[in-house]
Formats: sequence, C-alpha cells, structure tokens
Amino acid sequence: MERITILGYQESVREGLCGLISTNKHYSVTCSLDPVALINHTWVFPPDLVIMDQTMPSMNGIETVLAIKRHWKKCSILFYTDNNIDEDIQKAFRAGVSGYILRSANANEIMVAIARILSGSYHVSSAILPIILNRLCVKAPALHRTM
Repeated sequence: MERITILGYQESVREGLCGLISTNKHYSVTCSLDPVALINHTWVFPPDLVIMDQTMPSMNGIETVLAIKRHWKKCSILFYTDNNIDEDIQKAFRAGVSGYILRSANANEIMVAIARILSGSYHVSSAILPIILNRLCVKAPALHRTM
C-alpha cells in the first residue's frame, strides 16, 4: 500500500483531496496542516508521496521540499497549486518535486499524476505545458546558433 500525505493549510483542499484519493484502496492517506510538524513527526514508515501547495503557513514550498528530501530521500512530492509562474515551476523541479498540477485539474488528472509519480515518472499539468514549452523553445534557438 502506498502512503500519501496531503500537506496544506486549507482544510477544504486537504479534505477534498483526501476524499478523492481514499477511493483507491491501494493508497493510505493522511493529512497534515503544518510542514514542520510533518517533518518532525516520528514515522514508522514515512510517506511515499507528499501532495502540497507552494504556500505554507510556516515554511515556503521550496523550503518544505528541500526539508522533506533531506529527511526522506525516496519521498516524491507533487505540487498542487494555483501558481503557474514559470520561474516558480522551475524552482520547484530544481528543488526536487516530481509533479506539478494546477488546482483546476480534474479528479482524473489528479489520480493519473499520483499514479505516474508513484511509478517513478514525472507529471506536469496539461495547463502548464505551454509555459514549459515556451521556455524551452525560447532558449532552443540560442543553443542551435552556438553549435
């Protein structure tokens, strides 16, 4: 059974995700309000996946990702957020997230993202793919000119 922790300060988001993910009998779901409490909690088995927002009450999202990765190297992280700013997406992946989806994602996309990440792949929301591709395409011509 895969262990998933939903980390977030908005109760409605935590409970909504918990309800959705709990419908899959292969997932054990817990919720946490505070990243510091999550990291300092004594775990017999730490989470396989943490789903979190970039905005946290006591630590920012990137600090939280780095702290989680320091404590549990094998733990995957999925950002579930409203933030579609290119630089923040890049920072998230550089810090170690395995997935990035927007809150506008439907239930199917959320469950697909979770399954992909738990199988060792990455996932990005279809809504942010144009942002990522635009960044790559803008940089690509400069690379080709120098070759």
